Amino acid sequence: MNVAVRELKNHLSEHLSRASGGEEIVVTSHGKPIARLTPTRTTSEDAETNVIERLEAQPWIIPAKKSGLFPMFKPVASTKAGDELMSDIVLGMRE
Repeated sequence: MNVAVRELKNHLSEHLSRASGGEEIVVTSHGKPIARLTPTRTTSEDAETNVIERLEAQPWIIPAKKSGLFPMFKPVASTKAGDELMSDIVLGMRE
C-alpha cells in the first residue's frame, strides 16, 4: 500500500497498526517512494536470517563453502630452544 507523507502524518496510528499487522506500507513524496513501514522481527533468529539474506545479496560477499567454526591451529614453536613463541611476544606487547 502506498501512502503520501501528509496522509501518513494525518493517520499515523492507523498506518502503524496496519504495518504491525503484517502489511507493508510504502511512504511516498510527490509520487516517489521514500520509505517503507514493515512489521518488526520478534525473534533473534528472524533478525539473523534477515541480516544474512541482506549480506548474501551483496555482490562482493562470497558465502563460506563450509559451515561451522574453523579448527584451532597449534602455535608454531620457535626454531631455537628457549625462544619465546610469537603469540607470547604479541601478548606481552599488548600489556
